[in-house]
Amino acid sequence: MPAEPIIINPKDVLCYAGDSPKVLNALIGRTLRHSIFGWGRIKSIEQGYINVVFDQPTNGIRARTFTKAAFYDGKFPEVSIPISLFREIERNKPIIEEKKRLDGQETDAKQSFFRLKRNYRVAWYKDTSPLSSLHKILLQLEGRQELREAEIKWLEHEKLFTLLAWYFERKYRETKDPWLMAKASSFWRKSQQPQRSIDITNEFKTTDKKAMAAVLTSRGGAFRDLMELDEAEDCGFKALEHNPES
Repeated sequence: MPAEPIIINPKDVLCYAGDSPKVLNALIGRTLRHSIFGWGRIKSIEQGYINVVFDQPTNGIRARTFTKAAFYDGKFPEVSIPISLFREIERNKPIIEEKKRLDGQETDAKQSFFRLKRNYRVAWYKDTSPLSSLHKILLQLEGRQELREAEIKWLEHEKLFTLLAWYFERKYRETKDPWLMAKASSFWRKSQQPQRSIDITNEFKTTDKKAMAAVLTSRGGAFRDLMELDEAEDCGFKALEHNPES
């Protein structure tokens, strides 16, 4: 029979305990080791925060406060626990290991979501859940899949215009459908990147007069956004030449 104190990884304790006050309170007064600050003792656990007093001060500080996340990310590799809690954890080991596996998958998914948001320049979007609609759409874009109309409308509603501009520009280059260029140009303007709208339409030509007028209108709007009014007016007149009934 193991003798007290029993030293284990605190991640196992939290995977078993969850938010149970009874289990968490059993850790109060127990010793634990931090990867930087060394050994200390848990003073209290309150509302997800763990207050620790360390044996040796670091930069003159002994008492420090951590979130429970510090128990998951490896900063605390060891904690001592009562033998009764050790027995409970051992009995529930299969459940704990499965929870750790699922937690690992969720962490990987969150990291994947963050990388995609950064790569597609929408890191400002607040939702971090891997179950987010945005994560699903970014995965589809990464796989060069078609977006459904409902997904396009959702991106518009969330003002994720950069994604829409990028998506329609790519589709235009694949299909040469002139109306996709019109959409791409319009969404670059909505994403407050009028210069990009101008750049992609510099050499644009099509025999579809209405589509040409739509692109010229968007291009003229981009020039107006940049206060280049002569160019804006020129695009407006050219748009009327292609589609005088509009």
